[in-house]
Amino acid sequence: MFQKLAILHTIKRMKKSLLNIKTKSPRRGLDEISSKILDLVFKSYPQEITLKNLAKKINIKDKQAIAVVNKIKISGIPIIISKNEENEKTLQASMIEPVSWIVKEKQSAEAMLELIRDLKVNGDEYVNNQKEIIYRMHFEYVEVLNEVFDKWHSLRFFDQLESDSDEITQ
Repeated sequence: MFQKLAILHTIKRMKKSLLNIKTKSPRRGLDEISSKILDLVFKSYPQEITLKNLAKKINIKDKQAIAVVNKIKISGIPIIISKNEENEKTLQASMIEPVSWIVKEKQSAEAMLELIRDLKVNGDEYVNNQKEIIYRMHFEYVEVLNEVFDKWHSLRFFDQLESDSDEITQ
């Protein structure tokens, strides 16, 4: 009984929080500063932007900007970091960055499907039914993502993006 109430309460909170989102970030899971940095860098494309100018535009200190950019890079988000003629750190967007979020979402959905599949069925019919529904939703979502990725591979979109990105860095 307690599990049923807890699940219902969680679902109601999720629905409410999803409906109350006023600002949407295309980069789920990032803090606000990281998202602002990636937005500015992407909007500047194909131009580079200096780290100093970037920090000034979003009103943070240079050291904080460096730390956030390093965090972005470590998390596997494609961004090009280099130095200009004045030896200042510059950032340039990668056109692969928006696609990297789709790839990460696919990987996340596949991992979640495995976790849900591994959940043990217990004696509570209501909870077992909830698990089956969630599993089916994730299973179908992963299937759709796989179909889309197969289509993109057959159209050679990924190959074209990678060759375009190679030209940028040369």
